[in-house]
Amino acid sequence: SYENDKNYEKAAEMYDQLAKVNYQGSKGAVLASNAYKKLGNNEKVIEILIAAQKDFPSDRDLLLGLVNAQIDAGNAEGAEVALSAAIASDPNNPQLHYNSGTIYIELKRNQDAENALKKALELKPDYVDAQYQLGAHLYNWAFQLKDEAAFLKIGDPREQELNNLAEEKMDGAIKALEKYIESDPNDKSVLKILYKAYHKQGNEEKAAEYKARLDA
Repeated sequence: SYENDKNYEKAAEMYDQLAKVNYQGSKGAVLASNAYKKLGNNEKVIEILIAAQKDFPSDRDLLLGLVNAQIDAGNAEGAEVALSAAIASDPNNPQLHYNSGTIYIELKRNQDAENALKKALELKPDYVDAQYQLGAHLYNWAFQLKDEAAFLKIGDPREQELNNLAEEKMDGAIKALEKYIESDPNDKSVLKILYKAYHKQGNEEKAAEYKARLDA
């Protein structure tokens, strides 16, 4: 009610009480941190999220909130520490590596995102969410690399390097998404990506196979 009335100071007070009793898991802490963020109290945001992380070290919303709060504070190193500390607390937790990967995607740290998602799959090979995220991330990254290469001056030696890297990432995208589609054979968005990926590579036979599945 306080939040609806835009009284964020009182809303933050109430949410803070929920955070202290782990209301609905991490939800109380997330609500409290959002209210303090609206008040511009970034120090309190960080304090609440760090406290909640002790009980929920792999919670994506807490991790993302803490990383963003550290970035808002101009503390890129703190954002990195937040992720590293969470992983160090539970290094064999595939969900934690997956969450880190999705956060790195949002931060546009492509290689870190790929590494984290691959680690999640190393720990849990049938982790379908990680298969999807890795495939989608590598697919998008491949197109970014292609665009970057296209804007270089003619004769720039980096053009071939970028195009080769783009092909490598596209191969990785196909591999991850073909694993994913085994568990969800009628996912239209993934069938479309696989159709386009094979078409871009000039493999018309595989492209036609996925186009037929998409149309069906």
